[in-house]
Amino acid sequence: MWLSVNPDKTELVFTRRKHPGFFEARFFGVTLHFSMLVKYPRVVLDSRLTWRVHLDVRIRKAHNLLWICRRACGVKWGLSPKVVHWLYISINRASITFAPLVWWPGCQTASAKNRLSGVQRLACLRLTGVMRTTPTSAMKAFTSLPPTGVGSSQ
Repeated sequence: MWLSVNPDKTELVFTRRKHPGFFEARFFGVTLHFSMLVKYPRVVLDSRLTWRVHLDVRIRKAHNLLWICRRACGVKWGLSPKVVHWLYISINRASITFAPLVWWPGCQTASAKNRLSGVQRLACLRLTGVMRTTPTSAMKAFTSLPPTGVGSSQ
């Protein structure tokens, strides 16, 4: 089996502030274009490897999945909390933490940890059905969810 590369879909991303403009990269006779963002299956690479865009995409998708879950359950009807817990762990959490070895440095900032714990707080609210003013630490203890983020100590 041979690896085939489509030069029309190939882009260049450099991790320095400016891409080198002194040469024209060509691959199989096709000029490659410089790009600030490249999406590899479910991982977004930016030119400075800050991972902000990737984290934005993952968190937005996690919020969408949790809102879909909210429409399917209520306090007295719909999916049970056990099923919602399973959905969060198996689908949503797996979606957020896809390829963590690649982008874990992006989770080391305080803002990234706060945003990821915000997703978990929303999941805790959906799991327990409590009021929004309930403390996050109490909900995490009640649901026994593991800490959010790679390298998070919360």
